[in-house]
Amino acid sequence: MRRWRAMTFVTVGVLLAPRETVHAQIVRAVWLTGCWEARSADRVVEEQWMAPRGRTMLSMTRTVHLDTLVDYGQVVLREKNGQLEYETHPFDQPMAVFVSTQITESSLLFENPLHDYPQRIGYTRHGADSLIAWSDGTSGGKGRR
Repeated sequence: MRRWRAMTFVTVGVLLAPRETVHAQIVRAVWLTGCWEARSADRVVEEQWMAPRGRTMLSMTRTVHLDTLVDYGQVVLREKNGQLEYETHPFDQPMAVFVSTQITESSLLFENPLHDYPQRIGYTRHGADSLIAWSDGTSGGKGRR
């Protein structure tokens, strides 16, 4: 029985080693993991990111104004063809996919120039406990961020 366990351990180790190389992009976004919150006097925005598994990260987002839910959505962040795809499922809107154009140790940028608004979505980490999330583009002929 001990011999079988040792062999299983070696086999699992061999099977796991190539995955790290093949799926290196999603691992670079691991710093998004956790619950992020922006708060003002009458509004709270929360974004909860799950750790990478199966070449994906999932998030849930909600915005509450006073005591009323005003917005929510989900994001599937997945590695595909050496890039990350940011598939957003916003409340009461069609799903949209944005493709990574920048992946660093502290920032992510996703773009979809054909989307109505936004055309870009980004995240920038500042230290261990601060994150700036933003979206921008053109809507109705005017730039917005």
